[in-house]
Amino acid sequence: MTNDGNTVQDYSLAAQAASGTLFGVTDNFDATNVTVFVDVNDNDTYDVGTDTATYIDELAAERQRVGLHPRRRAPVQADGDGALYDLIAQTAVGGTSSSQGADITTDDAGAPDDSTAVQIVFADGAGTADAAEDGKHSSRDAYEVVTATPQRRQGRGRHLRPDQRRNESQGHSGATIRYTITVSNSGSDDADAIVFVDDIPTNTAYTAGTITLNSTGKTDADDADEADYNVTNVGAVTVNVGTLSASGGSATITFDVTVD
Repeated sequence: MTNDGNTVQDYSLAAQAASGTLFGVTDNFDATNVTVFVDVNDNDTYDVGTDTATYIDELAAERQRVGLHPRRRAPVQADGDGALYDLIAQTAVGGTSSSQGADITTDDAGAPDDSTAVQIVFADGAGTADAAEDGKHSSRDAYEVVTATPQRRQGRGRHLRPDQRRNESQGHSGATIRYTITVSNSGSDDADAIVFVDDIPTNTAYTAGTITLNSTGKTDADDADEADYNVTNVGAVTVNVGTLSASGGSATITFDVTVD
């Protein structure tokens, strides 16, 4: 955002839903709670707690630059869905710090020249959602939904005592069952902070010290490793898997139970 005028100005900001296709993204939904924040330190990054202003206050003349960050909340959408928005800056009265001036929506272009008066003349070009010489300017951008898609695949194997092998089809008391669960991400974005939780099946008891994550043994206690049993979630194995990379990242968890 630049001020090409010859005096300090305030600017009010708004985001307006658009339509069509831009940068290969086709608009098919509208976001909610769309707000525009001023990049006060001009670092091209939205900083929570720092970029809190929702209007531009006292932007000096002669092409001073301020970055803008539209923030929006997307409803539940599919991977690849898109939303197009126009960011609109409206000229407002400047001259009072920390106070948003009133929007300037009309100019003095048709008034007689008066060398003793300050006259407002709009000289802005047309934007993506506004006309030329209307005291505002707009620019369009596209937002594409990029999602993580965690998936779980579970299998189990039974290990019987020697005296049980004649009746392997039955769930004998004392038999050990090993559960192997693979968690994967088939989406186009990384899946962060994935936590696996699995309740111990009815009529079985968890076998102490059998949790593994990617073939590495984990303790049952609430300690520095990624897993525990019956601590974070009562009666369940809990494993902090962490990040699963996009397009196929995976992790494998195993644990044993004993048939009652």
